Amino acid sequence: MRGQTATATKYQTTLDQFVIWAGDRLLGEISSLEVESFLADWQSRFVVRYGKEPAPDTRQNMVTALRSFYSYLDRFDRLVDASGRPSRNPMLKIDPVRVRGRVKPWLRPQELDRLAAAARSHQQAFVVWFYAWTGARAAEGTQVRLRDVDLSGRGRKKQRSATHLASPPTTPPPRSDDE
Repeated sequence: MRGQTATATKYQTTLDQFVIWAGDRLLGEISSLEVESFLADWQSRFVVRYGKEPAPDTRQNMVTALRSFYSYLDRFDRLVDASGRPSRNPMLKIDPVRVRGRVKPWLRPQELDRLAAAARSHQQAFVVWFYAWTGARAAEGTQVRLRDVDLSGRGRKKQRSATHLASPPTTPPPRSDDE
């Protein structure tokens, strides 16, 4: 549930700012034009505070939080005007922020060899090779137990989750200091 907590924290920050901005207005009476105004005000405050424009990911997170919030209100019939009639979700008219996909910086084989060679112990070198072979994230790697690894090459062990190594890597093992 750790991811949900991080998401809730991110959303809470955005929604706190939005609620302060909205003041006493009913959320169902805020138009898409007013939401655009809030986003422009938020961006201006960001520039003043940090001295630079917010990254596209940051802007996208802001819009996503508001979209999710208004979708929730709409789904549970909480998006109403002063008369109690259902209102239209203003976020449906807000364009999503386009974020360009980034190329992940992969190490070339020679760079990986140098990194493993720079390790101060066999354990450190193993960690370098483990992450290179499996592509596991740091948190995933810490959850792997010896019983989850099949070094025999005879077959696949039953995986408990995607984070566990099921069979030996096909890449050559790390070189020892004796070779």
